[in-house]
Amino acid sequence: MRILGIDQGIAHLGYCILEDEELITYGCLTTTNKKSIQNRFYTIEDKLSDIIKEFSPEAICCEKLFFTPPRPGQRNKSASIVYTNMITGVIISLAGRFDLEFNMFVPGTVKKTICDNGRATKNEVIKKIGETYEIECPKSNKEHICDAISIAITFSRCKGE
Repeated sequence: MRILGIDQGIAHLGYCILEDEELITYGCLTTTNKKSIQNRFYTIEDKLSDIIKEFSPEAICCEKLFFTPPRPGQRNKSASIVYTNMITGVIISLAGRFDLEFNMFVPGTVKKTICDNGRATKNEVIKKIGETYEIECPKSNKEHICDAISIAITFSRCKGE
């Protein structure tokens, strides 16, 4: 099955196409806060549409996000999670428009699938993906691309059960 895996975000959106866990393509879409919010959303929708048209995935998947209050000393991500969840809506809409199977996974499920540990760190996930796939990209995009690949692998393995 050909799967479009997405690590959604408004500033950086990692994506990949996997087919039977073979990496077909990957990348990171970026938008700048110098553009209007509607322009940023349109850009993401337009580029994802092009990817869907070019690679014809049968399914699309992303991370299921939820809000947790920041711990003392950490930054408050409440504003960014609102926009990220709005991007999730764009992805769900694209799944409907292109009649793609759709699923979301909580981070713990993705970490358990990739690292056999639902509490694995982001670096452990990136290391595990790096051991399987050779990703050539700027370091700033690697985290988003590895997350997208991890999500697509999770879909693939959960689908096979």
